[in-house]
Amino acid sequence: MSGPVRLAALALVLGLSDGQVPVDRQDGLPPAARVRAFAESGRLAEAERLARDGGPALTVPLGEVLLLQGRLAPAESAFALALRGNLPGRRVAEAALAELAARRGDRALA
Repeated sequence: MSGPVRLAALALVLGLSDGQVPVDRQDGLPPAARVRAFAESGRLAEAERLARDGGPALTVPLGEVLLLQGRLAPAESAFALALRGNLPGRRVAEAALAELAARRGDRALA
């Protein structure tokens, strides 16, 4: 498993407080947890759509989904936006950006 994918998987695991939630039982969950439930069930396109429709509060979950899809540049942009805007999940975004920089060999940003 590559570093960015491992990072996204770790972020998804840490983001859920009560483990995996079946997608068919997620109606009462907060939006970020719903995005993560879709991603964990392998429904990445639906997770991405939900994150994009969720506005700024779902910028970090969007970045995580993009990482899982292997779309590193858009994921990095989402994390950078979350960091600049001091959005929810800012610390996760900061860690993800550092991991992506380290994978590129950019020690100054890592």
